[in-house]
Amino acid sequence: MIIKGNQRGGGQALAAHLTNTRDNDHVELHEIRGFVSDDLPGAFLEIELAASLTRCTQPFFSVSFNPPKGHPATIEDLERARDATEDKFPETEGQGAHPDASREGGAVCTPTAYGHASTAN
Repeated sequence: MIIKGNQRGGGQALAAHLTNTRDNDHVELHEIRGFVSDDLPGAFLEIELAASLTRCTQPFFSVSFNPPKGHPATIEDLERARDATEDKFPETEGQGAHPDASREGGAVCTPTAYGHASTAN
């Protein structure tokens, strides 16, 4: 599994990217947790609002899980990789959104985003 992660801002652009049907044949919101809203733009607006109360300019930790070319992965494979990442990185506790996307040729990827802005400090 190829796993790439980065910290970023721009929640509305990230929500549009994670659910874009231009590059993906099918996109489904697999899980959303820790939000009042039940859709990606609303959830990410919540993260941006919390970040606006702090000095945090990049309140998202975005991770993509992609199988190597020629080695298709099932949703269960991607869930195991996502669970292993969540166990290893504290940034992933709490708020999270997990859309699943499929692409031409049956490739499945799981772009995932977590909010990690804290108002506790």
